[in-house]
Amino acid sequence: MGTPCAVNYANLTVAYIEDKMFYLLPSIYPRDICDFFATNYLRFLDDVYYKWKTEVDIEPLWNLLNSIDPDIQFIFENLSTSVNFLDVNCTLNNDVLCFDIFHKPTHSFSYVRYHSCHPKHTLDNIALSLGKRIIQLVSENINERLLQLKSHLIQRGHCLDTINNSLCKLYSPSQNRYLEKMPITFVYTYNPNLRFNKTVIENSLLSLSDPVLQKVYEKKKPLITTRQPPNLKKYLTKAKFELNPKIELLENRKQNGLFACTDPRCLIHLRCYLTPCTKFSFISNMKVINWIYRRHFDCSSVNLIYLMKCSGCNEIYIGETSNLRFRLNNAKKYIINVI
Repeated sequence: MGTPCAVNYANLTVAYIEDKMFYLLPSIYPRDICDFFATNYLRFLDDVYYKWKTEVDIEPLWNLLNSIDPDIQFIFENLSTSVNFLDVNCTLNNDVLCFDIFHKPTHSFSYVRYHSCHPKHTLDNIALSLGKRIIQLVSENINERLLQLKSHLIQRGHCLDTINNSLCKLYSPSQNRYLEKMPITFVYTYNPNLRFNKTVIENSLLSLSDPVLQKVYEKKKPLITTRQPPNLKKYLTKAKFELNPKIELLENRKQNGLFACTDPRCLIHLRCYLTPCTKFSFISNMKVINWIYRRHFDCSSVNLIYLMKCSGCNEIYIGETSNLRFRLNNAKKYIINVI
C-alpha cells in the first residue's frame, strides 16, 4: 500500500489467478456456464465484477480459487443483488441494473476549501466535475445526490451561487468555444500574485501585420492555463536513478569526508582552521557522539551545519551557514578584533 509498485503487483497477482482459473473452469462447469462467466467478467486492476446465475452452485468456483495458491485464500459471502465495484454501487432491481455513487465509510468528503491557494477556475470547477460524475454514474435519485454534494461543498466554504452556476452548466448544451481551430495555450507556474492578461494577448494576435502570421493565427483564441508549483518533495528528490552506474563515475567519485579544496588561494586548510578527516567525535551533554561523513565536504561547501571547537578550552559551537569559507573568514576576523 502506498508504494509505486503496489498497482503492478496487484495487477500481476490477479492476472495470475485469472489465468489459472479460466484454464481449470471447464473441469467443474459446463461450457455454457463458462462462456456466461467469461462474458460477464470485468476487472480493473484487483477489483473484479461479474454476474452469476443463482441456479448454479458457486461453491465449486470458490474451492477452485482457493486451490490455485495456498498463500492466497478467498472468503465467501452469500450471494447478493447489490455489490460495490470501485466507486459505484450496482444493484439488481427486478432484472434492471441500477447504479449509484459508493463512498467508503471512512470517506470524509474533504474537498478543497474554496479559500485555499488555487486558481479560481480550479475551485469553481470542483462542483462541475463532481456533479458531472454524479450525472454519469447515478441512474436514480440524481437530485438527492446533487443536494448532498451542495451540502458538502458549502461546509468546505464554497459559495452557493458558485455551486449553482457550475451545476447549471451540466444541463446546458455544449458550445464550440474555440471555433474551428485549436487554441494557443499559454502555460505558467501558478502564483496567486501573478496574473496573465488574456485581453492583451488577444489584441496582440489581432494586431499582427505580417499576412503569413495573420493566416496562421486566424480565428485562434488564447487559452491561459497553470501548472502546479514544485513542492518540497520535488525540491528534495530526483526521478533519475542509476541502477548500474558507469565505471568511470565510480572511479571519479570523491571520497566521503572533510578535505582541502582545490583552490590554491584558499588559506583556510593551510592555517589549520579546517581539520581534514573522515569521522570525528565530540562530547555533548556528557555523551560521546561519533560522526561519520557520508558526503564529500571542503572549504567551498555551501548550505551545511558545522561544528567549531576552541583549541584552548575545548568548548564546541554548532551552527549553520550557507557558505563555509565566508563563515570561517568572518570567525577569524572576529577573533583577531577581540584579541
